[in-house]
Amino acid sequence: MKEVSLQDIAVKISAILEPTIHRVVKEEVESLVHLLQSSPGRSLVHPLESSASRGLQLHFSNKLPPTLFTNSIIRDEEHASLKIILVDTRSRDLIEHGPLSSTKVEILVLNADFATDSGEDWSESEFNACIIRQREGKRPLLVGDLTCTLVNGIGFVGNVTFTDNSSWVRSRKFRLAVQAVSSATKGTGIREAVSEAFVVLDHRGESYQKHNRPSLEDPVWRLRKISRLGATHKKLECHGIKTVRDFLMQYHIDPDFL
Repeated sequence: MKEVSLQDIAVKISAILEPTIHRVVKEEVESLVHLLQSSPGRSLVHPLESSASRGLQLHFSNKLPPTLFTNSIIRDEEHASLKIILVDTRSRDLIEHGPLSSTKVEILVLNADFATDSGEDWSESEFNACIIRQREGKRPLLVGDLTCTLVNGIGFVGNVTFTDNSSWVRSRKFRLAVQAVSSATKGTGIREAVSEAFVVLDHRGESYQKHNRPSLEDPVWRLRKISRLGATHKKLECHGIKTVRDFLMQYHIDPDFL
């Protein structure tokens, strides 16, 4: 009887299993490709634009309020100018020196559907696909000082205003973004800054807006939980309490009255 070696057995088993293995691998690969194509997450079609190649990042160091108004200069929650900084993605250190510390940047608007909470990077093409300019027949969505040059890695959003509200986009919200546009930054991989989502309303509603930090001379209805021309507002006015200053004075004199 001819002696059969282990190698011969391995060859025969391999010949039998090879079609099955190929079929299983093919099915798994096709399944993975389908999953990636249908996933709402980040695309993998730009491997050269991965987070590993984007060592620097633009960042808003202060927050926008949840509501902005058309024709009003964009300010942060404390009514201060929005501050932009350029940082190292890993260490978060400010880039204060070198040619990139004076990068020129552009202020843009994104659809609020542009997700930034996953912690993943995005490609330049994914970012550009979410830029909103204006709706047909309207003025440019943003007007004003739409570019600025960083100084020692720091810049500020100047006199920039929205000309249109956000009601016409699916999410009814926008995000503000900053993108490097200097020719010197090409190929350096600077990740864009993207703000929180916010609503933009027509400026007509701004006169009724509550103030996070009302001034002493603001009408008393600027305070939260006091509706303009509501029962509380009318009661206070009947007792001569018309401003925030009046309200505070009354609180110190007779807090039980309030």
